[in-house]
Amino acid sequence: MTMYIPKLLRRYYRRHRPTKPLGFTLIELLVGMVLAFLVMAPMLGFMVNMLDSDNAEQAKATTEQEVQAALDYIARDLQQAIYIYDNTNRSPESPAPVTPGILDFPIKSQIPPLQPAPGCKIEKTCIPILAFWKRQLVQEVEDKKIEKVNPYVYSLVVYYSITGNQGSTDNIWSKANRIGRFEIRDGVRNPPDLVLSQGLPIYYNESDSTLGVDNGFKLFELKPGISNLDLNMNNWEKGSDAYKSPVATLVDYIDPSPWKDGTNNLQCPPDPTTAGQLLSRIPKLGADINGFYSCVNTKLWVAQVFIRGNAMFRFKVNCEPTKTECKYSEQNKTFFPRSTVQVRGQGFLDVQ
Repeated sequence: MTMYIPKLLRRYYRRHRPTKPLGFTLIELLVGMVLAFLVMAPMLGFMVNMLDSDNAEQAKATTEQEVQAALDYIARDLQQAIYIYDNTNRSPESPAPVTPGILDFPIKSQIPPLQPAPGCKIEKTCIPILAFWKRQLVQEVEDKKIEKVNPYVYSLVVYYSITGNQGSTDNIWSKANRIGRFEIRDGVRNPPDLVLSQGLPIYYNESDSTLGVDNGFKLFELKPGISNLDLNMNNWEKGSDAYKSPVATLVDYIDPSPWKDGTNNLQCPPDPTTAGQLLSRIPKLGADINGFYSCVNTKLWVAQVFIRGNAMFRFKVNCEPTKTECKYSEQNKTFFPRSTVQVRGQGFLDVQ
């Protein structure tokens, strides 16, 4: 039995019947891919440039903030200074001039790295830049208001320019320079003027490490036979114990490249408190100078600190101090934020 299909339906069926599936030829696909690549490549390049620029700007801003924070910290430290070392003073035991060099401090043999401490063991890569004595308040003792116990103690502070891992196998720092801080502090004496039969002071609650004396600390002596304060302070010698206090990193990403056009003739600015007298530069003229140096006037307890960061080490891959693109230049100086501060300590010591 033949089914009758109306003529109208036959026409609809023929018009809408399934046809052979359609697709793209290989040539059409290749042409489409080429066109897509030509459109997307500039967009991808633009996005990559935007990300690189953003990373660079972020690295620059972070480095600038850290440099300023480190400078503020050092400034607060210096405000408590009672004596600041320059590199020209000499002790009676060493009257001969010392050849200008990186470690030209009067007490260089008594501090790290010549007296090793954790974080500072290699002479050529752990360089003292600023050293001073300060008088600070021990807040814990002040809060207790203990009768006849002086809550103020003396401490020796040294700031360093550091490179390398200093003998550590677990180095988390960049290949740029960093600033390290070393401090040894006296204990709170109880009572202040009483000593044991061996000549050692009596310390308040010595079992408490926050109040006891640090290993290697020895208070300076103002000898009555020497009338010059500099000679008294330059005669300081550390205690018999080895240092346990570390040279702790204050800030990383300090510029390791030469401060001024590869030369070392950068002069310190004139001291405004004197008639144009230059401050004493540390390191001395002729010695290597990079992103951290200081200028000191010992007589007036004045120190000016200069810091220059290096943001290139934050966002460039495999940055090395020897690579030209990682060194300071006038073309990329915006990535080398620098700042300076001049501080006068409270300096009240005197020798009668």
